[in-house]
Amino acid sequence: TTINQPNLCPSTTWYTNAITFANSSIAGTYVYGVFVGLDNTVYVANEQTNKVVVCLSTPYDLFATPQGDIYVDNGVNNRRVDKFSFNSNISTSVMSVPNGCTGVFVDISNTLYCSAYTSHQVVKKWLYDNMTTSTIVAGTGTAGSTATTLNIPIGIFVDDKFNLYVADCLNNRIQMFPVGQLTGITLAGASAPGTITLNEPNGIILDDNRYLFIADCYNHRIIGSGPYGFRCLF
Repeated sequence: TTINQPNLCPSTTWYTNAITFANSSIAGTYVYGVFVGLDNTVYVANEQTNKVVVCLSTPYDLFATPQGDIYVDNGVNNRRVDKFSFNSNISTSVMSVPNGCTGVFVDISNTLYCSAYTSHQVVKKWLYDNMTTSTIVAGTGTAGSTATTLNIPIGIFVDDKFNLYVADCLNNRIQMFPVGQLTGITLAGASAPGTITLNEPNGIILDDNRYLFIADCYNHRIIGSGPYGFRCLF
């Protein structure tokens, strides 16, 4: 696996009083992306300070591999994703993107994904390909609410079967695109009766049991799924 994906009991609960381990003097005030590695190292992308350990240009998100390599959005101004190899402060461009990536992910086959939010699509590129050109795996490039379109995709996740999960922000839903398909299935939110109402979700992850965890932005809560449906965690 490329990510910290715990095996959680479906009835797991969390303390509702959070512990602050990095305040604004450390993380800044415009934190867009946070990533926890397999060794529990926390990485932060800060748009205001233009830093993720090293200086960048308005980064939105990042992904750190078990080997310590960091992939960082550099799409707002430079239309690319950059790679910082372990113990290096020099970056290389690894993928061309249409615009800023509000979600960055590397799957178990070393394929890099970017949710290009203002292009309303998700693109990918195999990291062993010397070309930087990306291909579309979700969305048409035009905002929409159909099964084949997205409207400001933000958080993304790819499971070990290579299915793509997207927090489709302005459509207030979570979409799943089976591997090789451009038609999405709504797992939660709008047009998925019997699930839960979402308000601009911007984060999605699965645990080892394939239960969903959703950052429901403007409802100010974290949602989890389980054998009995969805519940508010905090």
